[in-house]
Amino acid sequence: NQNEINSLYNIYINLNMSPDMITLLITSLKERDRFSLRNLEKTAYEWHDANINTYEAAEQYMNEKFAQGNRYRDILKALNITGRDPVMSEKKFLDVWIEKKIPLQLISLAYEKTIYNISELRWPYINKILMNWSDAGYKTVDDVNKNESSHQRTGSSSPDKAQKTNQ
Repeated sequence: NQNEINSLYNIYINLNMSPDMITLLITSLKERDRFSLRNLEKTAYEWHDANINTYEAAEQYMNEKFAQGNRYRDILKALNITGRDPVMSEKKFLDVWIEKKIPLQLISLAYEKTIYNISELRWPYINKILMNWSDAGYKTVDDVNKNESSHQRTGSSSPDKAQKTNQ
């Protein structure tokens, strides 16, 4: 229709996007079942703002976004959340965990501890657990289990408390 033609023309002229890139953009939105005129324009402006101006750069960007989406889904699955994408406030936590390279096994364990302790998923609570483990250098479930068993023997719940008790 005329609106779609005008939109494509504006993307081509105003954003200086080649026909190949416009086709790639449309194809990628259709493959993800996200094609709409609004999404087309929004994504075109995202690419423009990110200086994605070649077909190769667009492909790399889409591959990175796809991989990020997969990481999000894997983590959400570890938190027993399925059938939806993370919302913006959740993405903030997920991005930190991904950046810190926290393994899925530790995320699952932190989820179990969260549910055990407070009977529901609270993002700040599980994040605090994961940040404490990350700061302590724990990379595996064994690292966590060894640390917790040593704290149970000393009667403390964290390394800081154990140190204060011994002073």
